[in-house]
Amino acid sequence: MVKRILIVITIVLCLFLANTLYHNLKHYNEFSKMYISYIKPNYVDDDFILIENNPLLKHYKEFLKTIKLAKVSIPLDGDMVPQGIITIDDYYLVTSYNSKRDGNSKINILDKEGKIIKEIFLQTNSHVGGLAYDEVNDYLWIPDNDGVLNVYKYQDIFTSEDLKPLKQFTDIGEDLTHYLDKKKREIAYLSILDNNLYVGSFSNNGKGKIKKYQIINENDDIKLKLQKEYWSPILIQGMTFYNYNNKQYLLLSSSIGQNNTSHLQVIEFDDKLNDITKMKRTMISFPPMLEQIVVKDNSLIALFESGAKKYDKALIKIDKICLFDLLEIMQYIN
Repeated sequence: MVKRILIVITIVLCLFLANTLYHNLKHYNEFSKMYISYIKPNYVDDDFILIENNPLLKHYKEFLKTIKLAKVSIPLDGDMVPQGIITIDDYYLVTSYNSKRDGNSKINILDKEGKIIKEIFLQTNSHVGGLAYDEVNDYLWIPDNDGVLNVYKYQDIFTSEDLKPLKQFTDIGEDLTHYLDKKKREIAYLSILDNNLYVGSFSNNGKGKIKKYQIINENDDIKLKLQKEYWSPILIQGMTFYNYNNKQYLLLSSSIGQNNTSHLQVIEFDDKLNDITKMKRTMISFPPMLEQIVVKDNSLIALFESGAKKYDKALIKIDKICLFDLLEIMQYIN
């Protein structure tokens, strides 16, 4: 009798595990390569030295071939975790959050040599995610907690000692994956193109969503008008746009976990479609923990969070702002 009970329990357990595996494979099949590029512990080194024979990075040939500069250190003090990066004029702006959530998020302003010009603590402890610069209106857009999006005057970050948003938009993240998660309610990434704001959130369970808003500004009375919604691939951490050979490309960064391969997705953007996963795209393997990406001329600027104290078990730590040659990257397009 006992033997029969054990057999039944074993069968039920096997069915449960098989069902769980099926659903996981269903959700992650599109990015299956991400989970087989594990970097073996014997490749670990204490220092990140960006040279082609670095054993840490030998699995990432495209990364090594297209990178052209990695000399500016990412601010990694205390428990701060870098999330977003943009470049404006001669500066890098890097956002980060406190991993213990016992301190506020902040912006570091660095010059192109890596010197910290100013450190600004925001009036929030949010995950902050990506950030975007609105060249037309000279605004800086940064996510807050609970699906809120803050707008700042760019010049205020240099002159104000108590930085406050010019305006806050609530429920901009409504319907995004992390907004629906009451524990998170985050806008994970954003970008601006042609006076349109694109916002999205990370999803590790099926497709995500990106929302497109028109930015309307009347004497600093800012309004956002929803234009369109797109289905997006899973695991997206950042987005930006690049015009190449008179075609508009959408670039997405995707990653999950400390030791899983990230991907740069280069997509022929077709605004007539509402499902980005249906657009033609090329996947390029990058080291783990790729976050925001941004285009400047023919360079792709990328931020990794792997150097943060929170991720001390990461097998590859990239603690520099990385610049890639986009003309080289485009040679990999299918």
